[in-house]
Amino acid sequence: MCFKTAGLFLWPLMVLERRWRALAAGVGTVAILSLITLPFVGLDGWAAYFDYASGLIDEPSTTVSSLNSMPGIVRNFFIYQPEHNPDPYLDAPILARALEVMFFLIISGMAAWVAVVARDRDVTYALFIMVSLVLVPVTTGNHLCLAFLPAFIIFSRIRLQLISPLGAWFLVGGALSFAPGYDRIHGLAAWGGPIFFYPRLAGTIILMGLLVVLGLRSKQASIDTPFPGAARA
Repeated sequence: MCFKTAGLFLWPLMVLERRWRALAAGVGTVAILSLITLPFVGLDGWAAYFDYASGLIDEPSTTVSSLNSMPGIVRNFFIYQPEHNPDPYLDAPILARALEVMFFLIISGMAAWVAVVARDRDVTYALFIMVSLVLVPVTTGNHLCLAFLPAFIIFSRIRLQLISPLGAWFLVGGALSFAPGYDRIHGLAAWGGPIFFYPRLAGTIILMGLLVVLGLRSKQASIDTPFPGAARA
């Protein structure tokens, strides 16, 4: 969370769940590490880091097919770059930006709603990890190892329901996210276009959707569970 964008959405999660001590600890950790590194990198080093991170959002290289995120797939489909993306479906950068904004608002808004109403904090933590993977533009295949913990949290909640629609979606999402051998699927892009570069993104979106369902289900369970006094009455 100090140096990588992979934990970016954990900061607003702490605010939404009112975990003020955790937020203070996180901010304090960033401040301490920044002070420790200051003698080695200086203010210019930190300024270069933030300039690079902010400029990376609009880098032409973010249109390459190896970035498994919603911004990545949208840019790969609809932004032409002679070096990094010479064969999009359509060169429509305005459409790409509009879709990016739309997906960001829908996904982040949905996740925020679940964080506010859900009672299962393990599920909301896992959900916001998945949101980071889906929405941060520079997510690559290497980052998908971060999805293992959310996948295990999903499994812990539905392990007795694997023979069900929920279990089937979990198996599909897990297979798409983590199974090896997708180079063969990538070969289909020669005739079907770049959609075949994104099976892992489809898997992470499915897992994210399952976490939304589990979060809302934890809210419903807390509503349906009577108070001890009411049960005795």
